[in-house]
Amino acid sequence: MLLIAVSLCAGIVALIINSTYRPYIYSNHINDWHLADSFPNFLAVPACQFMLLGLSKDIKLQLHTQFIAICSGLILYEFLGLTFDYFDVVATTTSASTGSVSAISSSGT
Repeated sequence: MLLIAVSLCAGIVALIINSTYRPYIYSNHINDWHLADSFPNFLAVPACQFMLLGLSKDIKLQLHTQFIAICSGLILYEFLGLTFDYFDVVATTTSASTGSVSAISSSGT
């Protein structure tokens, strides 16, 4: 249940940033190096990961394999979506890489 709550919190933070920070940046013509555009994608990987772990207790895949699968799915969605933004792909890849490295280093393997 805690993992699902963490996932929902990450999703809520992404929605808040998307609905408050992004309009503020655009209306004031501030260059934040595409942070407002890609931060929700950066949070999507851990949100999906925690939701996956919270809903399925019998996952047989290693954590870094799960990160790769989630990253691949989100990038595929970006290619198939109506709007393609390579900053979103970079944010998703960065988030998955960070999560995978963290998972590997914390497991000691």
